Amino acid sequence: MSLLQLKIQGIFDTMQIRRPKNHNKSYKTALKVSQDQVVDHFENKEGSLIGFWTPEFFQNISVAGFHLHFINTEKTLGGHMMNFSISQGTLSYEVKQSLDIKLSDKESYLNQDLKIKDMDQIIK
Repeated sequence: MSLLQLKIQGIFDTMQIRRPKNHNKSYKTALKVSQDQVVDHFENKEGSLIGFWTPEFFQNISVAGFHLHFINTEKTLGGHMMNFSISQGTLSYEVKQSLDIKLSDKESYLNQDLKIKDMDQIIK
């Protein structure tokens, strides 16, 4: 099975995106951030939808299925795409046979308490 990397550019007729509320340096756990998010609905936004499709057995490495993020042309609006419609756009994609994972060596990352149980709850 392969991985799919994709990008859709265009004017999105409707969209629903999810994003964390404003974030500061006092890092919260991933679970707390996920519980404190904003869901926005927009119409006629121009931008790019980028993301991946991964097979179901990739759950816990990535999000199984489609995982897509939007950023508008001005780079002032973005978030996790929950739902969208588009009448006309351009689709680009690549089929990938491998995945290269690089973890951060920054202290702020290394000191995080990332719990798989919390990550499963966030994704579902």
